[in-house]
Amino acid sequence: MFRRFRNLGGDPELARPLQRFAQGSFDLFDASDGAVLAHDDLHQGNVLALRGKAGGLELSGLVDFGNARAADKLFDLAKALFCSAHEDPRSYQPILEGYGSIDHPDTERALRLYTLFHRVSMWCWLTKIGVDAAAEDGPGGIIRDLREMVI
Repeated sequence: MFRRFRNLGGDPELARPLQRFAQGSFDLFDASDGAVLAHDDLHQGNVLALRGKAGGLELSGLVDFGNARAADKLFDLAKALFCSAHEDPRSYQPILEGYGSIDHPDTERALRLYTLFHRVSMWCWLTKIGVDAAAEDGPGGIIRDLREMVI
């Protein structure tokens, strides 16, 4: 992942501490209950909802399983938080609370590791498809967020 980041023009001075952070967090994989089916693109545009009998929205389905993979269950939660917070930073805490109980010894650190993976992957994808590397709502904003992760 970090080699791809560098090959696509990512700053090697940023890649080094990001890679060290990731490698220093690999012990978190031992706390996983094992792989589950992860959607890996869980954001507002891929969630279907219907009005329930009480008038509130209820999840009725998911679409776009093109990125699906086997992963830790927190991998999808991290992606949902990453994508939703990008749209509306106020959404992070309500989504986390709505997720319910999380049985992990270090949830915050695991979410941080998976968010790192999602950010680097998103930067690589946006860069590969030709989005302006300085675009604040694209690669430029992701680079800012990645720098903040390792400061």
